[in-house]
Amino acid sequence: MSKMIRDYLHSLESRVTCRSRKITCVIVNNESEIVEIVGEGTNNPDPTMNCVSYAQSLEYVFKDDGRCPRRILGFKSGQGLELCRAKHAERESIANALSRGVDTHGLSMYMDCECPCHECATAIVNAGIKEIFIKDHPDYDPRGRVILNNGGVKITTWFKE
Repeated sequence: MSKMIRDYLHSLESRVTCRSRKITCVIVNNESEIVEIVGEGTNNPDPTMNCVSYAQSLEYVFKDDGRCPRRILGFKSGQGLELCRAKHAERESIANALSRGVDTHGLSMYMDCECPCHECATAIVNAGIKEIFIKDHPDYDPRGRVILNNGGVKITTWFKE
């Protein structure tokens, strides 16, 4: 199953327009013999105001060179998140499943990233996801793991890069 899911996640990468991270995510109902993808999401900027315009509206001064404004401004991974206008793949996959009328309680989530940020972790717990499958990679936002553990979500590492 994991190869099929990884291939599917990889196929979603062409929809990612985030300048920082190409993250894709799916919610899977794997309770039956047939694995069913019931929600999918990708990291993408908010269409109402992109990251560059948003950072500049907050009076950050920089030359747009095509990278994520947080990278241009020298923030390390996981820092400067207040400038991020991306809709995260994890929350997008939950919204996608709910828009299809799917009850996400008890389902599993697969992502091609490490443990999610604290905001996505909160959404995962609130959606009733029972298990997430993540990359073997240092956590982007350590608060996410704490929220998931406290929320009873099982965290499984499913592949290494």
